[in-house]
Amino acid sequence: MPDADQLPPGHVEGPGGIVYMVDKRGSLVLPGQIKAAVLLQDDTTRSLLARADALAAEMVAFKAWAFEIVDTYVALLAEKYGAPPRGEKGNMTLFSFDGLERVTVQTADRLAFGPEIQIAKDIIVDQLVPEWAVGSNANLVAMVQNAFRTDSEGQLSRYSILSLRQLECADARWARAMQAIEDSERVIASARYIRFYRRAAGRQDGAWEPVSLNLATA
Repeated sequence: MPDADQLPPGHVEGPGGIVYMVDKRGSLVLPGQIKAAVLLQDDTTRSLLARADALAAEMVAFKAWAFEIVDTYVALLAEKYGAPPRGEKGNMTLFSFDGLERVTVQTADRLAFGPEIQIAKDIIVDQLVPEWAVGSNANLVAMVQNAFRTDSEGQLSRYSILSLRQLECADARWARAMQAIEDSERVIASARYIRFYRRAAGRQDGAWEPVSLNLATA
């Protein structure tokens, strides 16, 4: 009787110690009853996924290693100049001595709006827009109303909301609404990115070309 760990991928041990494969409906099927072409497709799929899993794990390890190298370099610089450690925040670019290779590190904050945004909406949409609707620029009214529309996931457009700050309005309520928008912004997460580039054709005046770590563009 084979151990479960020794069974080929996609195979399970059934009643009486008989080895089966599981189909899409969850039914047990004897391998000998499955067409050779179907078995070949199963084997091909599993081989590709196994390699993809290994590559994904390697990418995760590489990313951690790359950031560790960068952070070590920055820590050495800070120590040299007697500066406190800067942590993981901030952007930087590293160059090779010949100027042909470049590494960029960027940190991007993911922002969301807090409950103050509802106060801003109440002031603008419920108080100001009805007053503007009479004799005001229809395009301006539409722009303000559209700024607070949500997408299919119920999320506001940060770009549309913040674009309201570019509008001028002497009404004190507008100023309070803009302050509410500013106060509503929250940093809910930060993402750190590292990218690699080389000069085209190994020339100092060549365009920067990314070293692709994306299967779609590799």
